[in-house]
Amino acid sequence: DGEPPKRWSDLGKPTLIDAEGRRVDLTTMVPDKREIGWGRLFVNENHRRKPLSIAGETFDAGFFAHGPSMLCFELDKEYARFEATVGIDTGAGATG
Repeated sequence: DGEPPKRWSDLGKPTLIDAEGRRVDLTTMVPDKREIGWGRLFVNENHRRKPLSIAGETFDAGFFAHGPSMLCFELDKEYARFEATVGIDTGAGATG
């Protein structure tokens, strides 16, 4: 049918942490470079405008994209750690 395989994935609650433990929500930043496998990048919602969901856990912040995808951010060296939950969006229905 010419339609690409449907594999929508989430990066739930992506957070940068500095040496003092201060946390920054990565969704408040704009990627300097992005490559999305198909469609477009969604921020803080899936393509159905629903909350991001991985294995039944809902996230109010995160990225939703069709794989394979890549997001690049120019970051200061002040950040010591990155945390996120990654997985297939279980709230995307048959297209997850």
